Amino acid sequence: MAKKREKKAPSPFALAVGARLRAARRAAGIKLAQLGEQLEVSGQQIQNYEAGKSRLSDETIVRACEALRIEPNHLLGWNEKIPPKTRPHFIVFGRQRSMIMTTDYDGLFEAGFLMASH
Repeated sequence: MAKKREKKAPSPFALAVGARLRAARRAAGIKLAQLGEQLEVSGQQIQNYEAGKSRLSDETIVRACEALRIEPNHLLGWNEKIPPKTRPHFIVFGRQRSMIMTTDYDGLFEAGFLMASH
């Protein structure tokens, strides 16, 4: 007998991004299907993004922001006041200048990464 897969609850971040996406879409007067067409996904998928059930890829974030004429910082909530301990930071390391977001500085130091935050 196959196991039933437990559904994970959406993360607070995914819920917040979804709410901002919905608000921006409504403010722009764009319907689910219209935004879906611009992003080459279904209106149902846009609804999943807005509900926090699906996460937006980086490419989808950029395309959604272009379609809605908003900044990615607005969609991701980086313009909002966030407590310092939970504020994401960009960390640059290595020749490839990879970027990651984290608040777990101790873990990165233990792993031997050099970093600089904004």
